[in-house]
Amino acid sequence: MNNSFQTFLERKYDEYQDTFNNKDLARQFIPYYGSDQRITVQFPGGTIKRGIVGATTGKRPCFLLLLTKRSISSSWLLDKKCKIIY
Repeated sequence: MNNSFQTFLERKYDEYQDTFNNKDLARQFIPYYGSDQRITVQFPGGTIKRGIVGATTGKRPCFLLLLTKRSISSSWLLDKKCKIIY
């Protein structure tokens, strides 16, 4: 588990305590969270996008693909069905 992700989890547990739920965080994206490493992902249906991995806020976060470093949000949610191509 990378340090950015561990810090993220600790911060969320502190903030939301017993109501925090991380089951929507697709495990294959953990190594890329907070790394600024661009990855290419194939989404269900065949769409391919490239970007960096971020996470939504709240007590039940999920990973998302940020298409640029300047992005503050994204509609490209990363789930277990998404495939990392490279």
